[in-house]
Amino acid sequence: MRTQRTNEDTHFPWRWLVALVPLVMLVHEAHEFAHTLTGRLVCGRWAERDFNRWSIDSCDSWLPTAAGPVFSYLLMAIGALLALRRGRAWPGLALVFAANPLARLVTALSGHGDEMLVARTWAGTQADAVWVHMAAAAVVAGFCVIVLAVAWRALACTQRRPGIFLPALVAGIAITGPLLPLLNRLLDAGILAGPVAGAPWLVHMVTLASALGVLLGMRWLACPTRA
Repeated sequence: MRTQRTNEDTHFPWRWLVALVPLVMLVHEAHEFAHTLTGRLVCGRWAERDFNRWSIDSCDSWLPTAAGPVFSYLLMAIGALLALRRGRAWPGLALVFAANPLARLVTALSGHGDEMLVARTWAGTQADAVWVHMAAAAVVAGFCVIVLAVAWRALACTQRRPGIFLPALVAGIAITGPLLPLLNRLLDAGILAGPVAGAPWLVHMVTLASALGVLLGMRWLACPTRA
């Protein structure tokens, strides 16, 4: 007996992928804000930042550095848990991929990123040892592989699993990779570069626009085939 396929099985979720774009930007900004807010709480002042770099003078704490990836991993974990629940797969998947697990994995394996900086701080005099790199990369890889495996399993509901998984996996890098340098060039040109709470006005405007985009696309993130 043939079973009738649902829209979720047969329709490619273009709307979900479109709605993922502002979510990626919003999560990126939330990641950066986790850095700077923790710096404000721990070090007593806001970090100076642009769209993908930040710094706090005379602050020796590793907590601001750790806050960004902790936020990202927490979001991935929440997304993975949602993806395992019936009827919550699509919003859960959106959170997993918006937190950019591929970027976290690639930077850690290459010996860069927040996680590696924290690991080297913890290692002290052994900061440059090979085992520090290997241990940090193993922890990041282990977590990211688990959440991505959950995401892959959650996409069993559709026959287009590879065609959805791969674009979503690279979405974070594909969106922020070219866009953030462009926005930083606008800051370098002095466009909305005045700081508020450590961040230029342009950062706040992009964050607001991203939040608005997420609000407008929430229906698509929750149910891609909904008209």
